[in-house]
Amino acid sequence: MVILATGLLGLSILQGQGLKDNQDAYSRSQANFFLYDMADRLRANAEFWQDEIIDKETSVTGSHHFCNTDDPAGGSVGATPATCTQQQMAEYDVFRWESNITETLPSGAGSITIVDDPNDTSGKKILLLRIDWVRVNDALATMQTPFMTLGVRL
Repeated sequence: MVILATGLLGLSILQGQGLKDNQDAYSRSQANFFLYDMADRLRANAEFWQDEIIDKETSVTGSHHFCNTDDPAGGSVGATPATCTQQQMAEYDVFRWESNITETLPSGAGSITIVDDPNDTSGKKILLLRIDWVRVNDALATMQTPFMTLGVRL
C-alpha cells in the first residue's frame, strides 16, 4: 500500500510539472505569434514607420482609435471604422499589440526600439520588437527572464 501511495504521489508531481512546462511552452508560442503579428502590422504601415526610423526615435504610444471593424469603440462588431491616419493606425497597432501581450502572457510587456541594423554597415536602422514575460514554472523562475526579440526591416 505504501509503495502504491508513493507511486501515485510521484505520478501526480510529474503531472503537475508537465502542466507547468506546457504553460511555459504556450507562453513562448504566444510571444512568437505576437512578434510576427506586430511585424506584419509594421510592414502594412511601412511609410509611417520608415519616417519614425528616419527621425531616429519612435514616439508612438498605444492608444485606441476606432480603426478596425473587429474592435469597435462603442459600436458593434462589423461596424464601419473611422478613417484613420497613418499615425492613428500605428497607435492602434501598438495598443492592440500591448493589450494582447498583457492579457495573454504572465507579467508580459512589449517594446519597440530603433537600433542599428547588425547586417548593414552603412548605418541603416531597424525596428526591434521585444517581449518579456515571467515563467509559470517555479523551477525555471531562477533562470534568466524569458524574452523574445525580432528585428524588422521595412
